[in-house]
Amino acid sequence: MPYYHFKQIYTPLLLVGVRFYKDEHGHYWIKVRNNRKRRITGDKNIPENN
Repeated sequence: MPYYHFKQIYTPLLLVGVRFYKDEHGHYWIKVRNNRKRRITGDKNIPENN
């Protein structure tokens, strides 16, 4: 299972519980409230583990 290092991107959507992250490979991820992170950009052939 690969390890990812995330940096949170601050947006106004943070006030309603939508958080955006960027990993060390430049892919963007989204997390809505307490659900798991989902990749929204990048190579879709890489497994999506959080």
